[in-house]
Amino acid sequence: MIFVMVFHINYYSIGLEEGTAADYSTYQLLGFSLMKCVSMVCVNMFILISGWYSIKPTVRGLIKLTFQIWFFSIPTYLCIVCLYDDTVFSLNILLHLLIFGGYWFIPAYLLLYICSPILNSFVRHASQRTYLFVLLMYWLFMFLYGWIGRETYFDHGCSPLVFFALYLTARYLKLYPNWLSGIGTKRLVSFYICILLTSSLLCTFITMNYGSELAEMLMQYISPFNVGLSILLLLLFSKIKMQNSLINKIGISCFSAYLLHASPFFYEKIYYPLGCYSFHLDSFWKQFLFVVGLITALFSVSVLLDQIRIVLWRRCERMYSTKKWVSQKWE
Repeated sequence: MIFVMVFHINYYSIGLEEGTAADYSTYQLLGFSLMKCVSMVCVNMFILISGWYSIKPTVRGLIKLTFQIWFFSIPTYLCIVCLYDDTVFSLNILLHLLIFGGYWFIPAYLLLYICSPILNSFVRHASQRTYLFVLLMYWLFMFLYGWIGRETYFDHGCSPLVFFALYLTARYLKLYPNWLSGIGTKRLVSFYICILLTSSLLCTFITMNYGSELAEMLMQYISPFNVGLSILLLLLFSKIKMQNSLINKIGISCFSAYLLHASPFFYEKIYYPLGCYSFHLDSFWKQFLFVVGLITALFSVSVLLDQIRIVLWRRCERMYSTKKWVSQKWE
């Protein structure tokens, strides 16, 4: 989730689309590319983690997710309306928020959540050979038509079609340990650094010589570079064995950081302007400390606000604890 916040502030705020490569030094372009390549795994990692542990969909889980989204999206909009004169209240916008408008990720993930019983059934009943064949052909098709062909229905990797592949890939890696799983931690780190540096240098070179639009292909969620880095990080963290109650508590609330900062109204009025401000500071260390402070503060505030949501949810849940359909599984 921190990667998501870094990606958003880096991707939109320093905005090469507002200028040309000639407006920036080579070091600025390299730093921009490196930050982007580090953080671009954010969405893929979220889906891979879901696949690694397997989604177990219930009506309760769907209601809980909906409650969390509304808890942040609607009050954020109302606060922005109160604080900014150029933002007026609109019933149409409010209804748009009720169906999760403004967040591209939520509808895509929701479809994965709804379809997860079908994917889980395939995982349980398909042979390993069939499973692997489907995965390889699926990825080949997506790279050819989604990444190289840029077909719109893949939406640069923002499509549920890509989420399905990531989910199934993580399940395969978890259930069928192979040569990838056997790679030691040092080699995984080495592979990760090599791909990271290669993609960053390529992105910088392409931006300087051919423009940022072509360089964006390397950083799409469907890009082989992005997918490769995401899988390496998943395997790397799967080797870390630790128990920490604080991390678990923060993990429960980390989605709130996305819901707050990526709200279209909060982003437009607060996050985007602060990101632009950070990029125009006169030294690297001022930029670095400002961005770290901003992300840390927003992440902390989001987690703290989510504690209120958790208390309210538990009270609501007790009211409906006797309803069997609430906890009913979909599979």
